[in-house]
Amino acid sequence: MFSTPRALTASARIGTALLLSLLLWGCRREAPAPPQTTATTTSSSAVETEGRLVRRIESDPNTLNPVLMSTAYEREVLAYLFDGLIEVDSKMQPAPGIATRWVVSPDAKSFTFHLDPRASFEDGSPVTPADVLFSVRKYAEESSQLSGYLQGLDLSKTRAVDASTVEIVFESSRSAGQIYAFSFPVIAEHVYGKGDFKKDFNDKVVGNGPYRLVRRTPGAEILLERRDDYRGQKPPIRSVLFKVIPNETIAWSALGRGEIDEMRISTEQFTMHSGDPELRDKVVFHQFYELGFNFIAWNNRFEPLSDPEIRRAFTMAIDRGSVVRHLYAGGARVMSGPFTVEQWAFNPAVPPIPFDPAAARNILDAKGWTVSKDGIRAKGKKKLRVELIVAAEDNASVQQGELYQQALRDVGVDLVVRKLDGGSMIERVISGRYEAVFLGYSLDLDPDLYANFHSSQFTPEGQNWVFYSNPEVDELLAKGREEQDPAKRREMYMRVHEILANEQPYTWLVQPSTRWAVSRQVRNVEVAPGLGLFNWVPGARSWWVSSKREPLAPGATKGQGN
Repeated sequence: MFSTPRALTASARIGTALLLSLLLWGCRREAPAPPQTTATTTSSSAVETEGRLVRRIESDPNTLNPVLMSTAYEREVLAYLFDGLIEVDSKMQPAPGIATRWVVSPDAKSFTFHLDPRASFEDGSPVTPADVLFSVRKYAEESSQLSGYLQGLDLSKTRAVDASTVEIVFESSRSAGQIYAFSFPVIAEHVYGKGDFKKDFNDKVVGNGPYRLVRRTPGAEILLERRDDYRGQKPPIRSVLFKVIPNETIAWSALGRGEIDEMRISTEQFTMHSGDPELRDKVVFHQFYELGFNFIAWNNRFEPLSDPEIRRAFTMAIDRGSVVRHLYAGGARVMSGPFTVEQWAFNPAVPPIPFDPAAARNILDAKGWTVSKDGIRAKGKKKLRVELIVAAEDNASVQQGELYQQALRDVGVDLVVRKLDGGSMIERVISGRYEAVFLGYSLDLDPDLYANFHSSQFTPEGQNWVFYSNPEVDELLAKGREEQDPAKRREMYMRVHEILANEQPYTWLVQPSTRWAVSRQVRNVEVAPGLGLFNWVPGARSWWVSSKREPLAPGATKGQGN
């Protein structure tokens, strides 16, 4: 399964529609998190290889053209139809794909990939260096998701070295995480190089993955069938049927009737059903943490938000533990800084800033912000007033904004919640015309924060839309993205974690969890830390469907996460 740099990214490549997705992603409530679980695995001799997996997809894909892919729904389908030039494994590390191995030049400008000679497209033609070169050009020119990662491509030097080797060259050195950009699906030049690229391949697919497209009924279903001529080990499942079911209640009923085998579930569904022993005899409930969090961004160009001590005081005023317990019903983690615990850059020595409204008041007092008769602090005639913009269309965002408003009011800060539609909100953020904003991020696999916090990246040219500047952070981020030694790079980013956690250009709030329900007849389902069920190899490609229902594990009782 290929895994492109995630459709929801925390790095510099945030477009308008993408940022809106981030807003809505980061604000959902969660239910209590059981232990991360896996379904019972079975010896290879017992694996059944002729079953059909029926998957729910929440929205019909806009296109099946990998280059034009822009949503998770498209990625879910295309992951069966295409292999990436490289893949990502369960530990978030690069893994062989179409390329069995690769070499990065010492100056990090050149990437040489050695292709699997067995790799072929479903029409029988081999995957060649010409196909890889064609793919790279198309992604650089046409892809909203990948074009930013391929900026500076040197087409005059990018070339086929021989019949199974391709060299991709850039004009300048690349970051240490550049390798993840090559997890794109490789497309066939002799197919996708003809006709109207933006129109002719929305429903037509000639892939190189383990499945081929049998039919697509727009708005209803997509049927895939295993290729008998696929290279290497073939997946156990004969066919995969995606059913388009936008409504979660209808999807839940379909799961209960056995009409679908898996689905993402809502907070209410998890809360109501995950502890039901009878239902858990039919369904495995998974709850896990992916690479994402929500936060309040403080525009450092506005007074007094330019003062890190003021920003720390604001964070101290927010009871994030209470947010986890009540808004997320226990299904979230309090964040200490810009990295989640699943990332190698996470600094375990940095604790979250504690909830301490008394200390927050002391800081504000020391800064000369005294409480007026109306309870709002002031310095001279200037009130301590900050406008927080939230997504008007997302009720959870509005609710959380109001909660933070009350928390800061308790220490004498007038946090004014301004509800804006997505387009207006995005325009304000990108232009820097805001004071504070409530957002969510889904993170890249490589923890490169250069675009977000380096002082050369101020918006609108870059994505440092909080206008944060710290010389030590600048130096660490510049060196860290180029450092090829993992140990040295980790040390740099752990220091970045420490500084950002102390200076709070964001108030890092919580890392929500994700919930999934999978039929017990689906076997070998595993959860990868930080990635969940999908977007890694072998992932869902190693699932198989049993003709017999797996019973509830002996001794399992209500409340366990199995």
